[in-house]
Amino acid sequence: MMSYRLKYYHGSGGGGPVTKGAIQFQRMSAMLSNADCVWQGHVHESMTNIHVVEHLNNKHTQELKEVLHVRTPTYKEEYGDGTKGWHVMRGAPPKPIGCYVLDLELRSKKIRARALPL
Repeated sequence: MMSYRLKYYHGSGGGGPVTKGAIQFQRMSAMLSNADCVWQGHVHESMTNIHVVEHLNNKHTQELKEVLHVRTPTYKEEYGDGTKGWHVMRGAPPKPIGCYVLDLELRSKKIRARALPL
């Protein structure tokens, strides 16, 4: 039997101007075990990352496991011409618009996952 464990969390905090929320991937990885994918939104950034962890399988032997991290952007354009509105007044930059689709490819006893931007 094959399974794929996805943790969705809307997200919290702010996405810094440099890290754009990538630090929250590390925080989630530190407190969550055995997920195959961690999917977050909230900071309106668009990125994917593969985080490799050492994992003990059901036979108690070491495996390297890829954990896919997805940060979903937004559908709402809030920057406009950059002269007015709450988003601009709080100093937030323009944000990417769009979404991701999770593509799961079933291989012999293994699932290959990719997040594809649309």
